[in-house]
Amino acid sequence: GRARRGHNDHWHAKNLTETFDTLIDAPEVRGLPPFSGTAIQDFYWPDVYTHVLRYVLAGYSMKHPWVVTADELGGANYGTLTDTDDPAHDQPRRFGLWATLMAGGAGVEWYFGWQNNSTTSDLSAEDWRTREGMYRQTRIALDFFHEHLPFHRMQPLRDQVVGHGVMALGAPHELLAIYLPNGAGTRFKLDWPGLHEVKWFNPRTGGELRVSNIPRVRGPGLAWTGEPPSETDRDWLALVRRIPETAPKMAFPGQDWQTADPLDLGVDPAGMRHAINRWRMDTGTNGTDQIVITRRGVVIHQGDNATREHNIWSATKSFTSTALGLLVQDGVVSLDTKAADIAPELREHYPTATLRHFITMTSGYSAPGRSRWGSDSEDWSPTPYVPGTPLFAPGTQYAYWDEAQMTFGRLLAIASRRDLLELLRERIFQPIGLREKAWHPEGEHNGLPLRNGCTGLEMNALELARFGHLFLNEGNWNGRQLIAADWVRQATRPQVSANTPIAKTDRQSTDGAGVYGFNWWCNGVRANGERLMPDAPPRAYFAAGLNHNICLVIPGWEMVITRMGTDGNPPDGHAATLNRFLRRLGMAVYPLE
Repeated sequence: GRARRGHNDHWHAKNLTETFDTLIDAPEVRGLPPFSGTAIQDFYWPDVYTHVLRYVLAGYSMKHPWVVTADELGGANYGTLTDTDDPAHDQPRRFGLWATLMAGGAGVEWYFGWQNNSTTSDLSAEDWRTREGMYRQTRIALDFFHEHLPFHRMQPLRDQVVGHGVMALGAPHELLAIYLPNGAGTRFKLDWPGLHEVKWFNPRTGGELRVSNIPRVRGPGLAWTGEPPSETDRDWLALVRRIPETAPKMAFPGQDWQTADPLDLGVDPAGMRHAINRWRMDTGTNGTDQIVITRRGVVIHQGDNATREHNIWSATKSFTSTALGLLVQDGVVSLDTKAADIAPELREHYPTATLRHFITMTSGYSAPGRSRWGSDSEDWSPTPYVPGTPLFAPGTQYAYWDEAQMTFGRLLAIASRRDLLELLRERIFQPIGLREKAWHPEGEHNGLPLRNGCTGLEMNALELARFGHLFLNEGNWNGRQLIAADWVRQATRPQVSANTPIAKTDRQSTDGAGVYGFNWWCNGVRANGERLMPDAPPRAYFAAGLNHNICLVIPGWEMVITRMGTDGNPPDGHAATLNRFLRRLGMAVYPLE
């Protein structure tokens, strides 16, 4: 073979060869630690799996795993044919691509052949789109491996399956992937106990996992995959994954959270990791170090810095609205209480503005002066409590405006004659197990501290998850109703009509029409008919602050997910970033009984 010495790759492979299958028997290679792997050339498609597997197992046996790829498959003369000559690419897909991956190989190189004397050969091709169909099928396979398999922990398990040409790759006690190049079903052996689901993947077209005639099997022992969902004579992959025997009931953290393996809570670990990796790519330097994922009150993933405490910025607004919920519950105020009845200085400019308007960002409130931070904005006046000319008449438009939220917090403090931090500490924080919290003040009123209604509350991701868990359970904490369930339902559903105009301000890019509740972002439907997060469950909602500080609640999955950081907002916003994460996470979550 032709030896190739390259730069370190993902596997730190340094010494590679391009060879036929016979190199493995060469004494200078077998057992040589510097030898890192090979790209195997094969003329005959059905030999690929056997030859790749031979090298992969040899690496295992020497405790020095090799990176094994397949190269120039189908013969150097013709290689991979064009889409015109081979539209389905059945042979390359089944016995080249999937055979290599299922044998534990790292991938394939599609070679165009040198002997066909055409503009599409290796010697003259300038247009890779002549094999676009083959590349598309390659992408389908790679996406499947990344989204559904912990492939870095899996090994070929050829003795686990019964049937001619059937290939298996597995992670013991977790899952088994069974590729059937000729379709039909197969018997297979589970060496570990437990209940497993059986789902099917179409390697020709991709798409969602599908259920067929045998949805579940139990180990240990021999089991049957059942038949593929359709086209039973074509290639399919059966994915056999362990699932919880009995789903745990809703838990509530004491001093510490309970933790468990994701599988015990019905979440595929590989799929969850894939989703987290996607989220990390979309965020700043903090990545996903400060994330927490819970299901039914049990932590199934926690970032390395999940205990780091800092400002949650505008996620504070959801706590301010919770304070209003408590005051409404106590009969101190109502949603329709006029702000001017609490603070008479508002009567001149805002005689009709109500607390409902403030909590939904439709009050039109604005204070005089430009930003205290020197930015080109009319928000964040140094004197936020001085009423200025309204941005619009209350209830007629939407404007995400922090001066209005600061004034909202002030109104609640005056109406209740209480420090809002003290109110929440007594009624919410202490019952759900939050330690002493800091909340930045924004002035005072007759000696009463005024907390900044839009920002400044400090905590860590595990503590923020407790707040989300309270809302997941509609205000009930382990049998004690801390805030009315009806309030939680109202707060987390859209309260701003999808047809509400967005005020023309310097913050008009923050659009809450159809998707804003009581200081919560809801997965509602906009005027164009699209949801805020199209790939998330409809009832999902989240609190969001600067630097992508997030408290995401997904009732349909019984999950709470928090992410904290100090690294700036994602380029295309909170919702789009969360949607990409949830699209992938949804593939890993299955229903609990």
